[in-house]
Amino acid sequence: MLFKYNTIRLLLWSSLVCLAIVGCKKSIPADTEKSQVKAEVSIGYVKLQSINEYLKLNAVTAFQKKDNIRSTITGYISTLNFKPGDFITTGSIYCYIISKEQRALKSFAGKDTSLNKFQKPLPVYSNASGIISTQQALQGDYTGEGDVLAVITEPASLVVLLNVPFEYHRLVTPGKKCDIILPDGSSIKSSITKEIPTVDVASQAQTYIIMLPDQKLPENLNVIVQMEQKTSKDALCVNRSAVQTNETQDEFWVMKMLNDSQAVKTRVTLGLQTDSLIEISSSNIQANDRIVLNGAYGLSDSSLVKISNLQNEIPTIKK
Repeated sequence: MLFKYNTIRLLLWSSLVCLAIVGCKKSIPADTEKSQVKAEVSIGYVKLQSINEYLKLNAVTAFQKKDNIRSTITGYISTLNFKPGDFITTGSIYCYIISKEQRALKSFAGKDTSLNKFQKPLPVYSNASGIISTQQALQGDYTGEGDVLAVITEPASLVVLLNVPFEYHRLVTPGKKCDIILPDGSSIKSSITKEIPTVDVASQAQTYIIMLPDQKLPENLNVIVQMEQKTSKDALCVNRSAVQTNETQDEFWVMKMLNDSQAVKTRVTLGLQTDSLIEISSSNIQANDRIVLNGAYGLSDSSLVKISNLQNEIPTIKK
């Protein structure tokens, strides 16, 4: 009887221990899940739309037509009617010049009045209309015959000089539409006017000319010329911040939401790109799928996340 009693008691204690162990094992995952920290992210949707990729090249403004006002005689500038920045028209008198001979005869003019008719300064006329950009001689200066007195810039001759690496010469042709982006952020719509049939030896770049006769821009202004390079219609597009990559940038992925709390790593292939959008392709990505836009950096596959806000739209393409 005692042996049977001890055996029953031993079996009872063994059963209680087993139940306790099983209960502890079942409670561990729940406690772990409750204590796991969730990353806070914002999400958006994959959009099906058209996307354009642009070729952007540096360019500079210049005036093609500049005219020189030259001295017609040797002498001294007695009267100067203009200064830099003034507008002058064709036929206007730019200045008066007194010759060396006139200056020498001035002391005798009081004794012989017949010499007065030779004392009148000789005018120098402008042969073009435009803005006086520089002056080479001022009032009272001595100048020789044929010397440049001033340079006239014609505003209507304003152009943009675009240097295109020869590798892109098939994409840049006369008549192709383009946007000229100025340093202040504004842009001017225009088109390629003509090309210069030479290539710079050092840079291997060919110069193209864009005429801007109605624009008021200074010379030597650095601008960016933007031209459409490729177009993809009905492309799957995501915000640029949603795309993640490795250190060697040979593998790309996005974090796709399976539900409201779990994000999985989904590999994608990149297509056309703009400043804000990237075209992606993947067998596991479809239009209107939810993906992580912000907060995906460092997330592992099947991470638990907490949605901070829902962005329903991604930026549209700038045209």
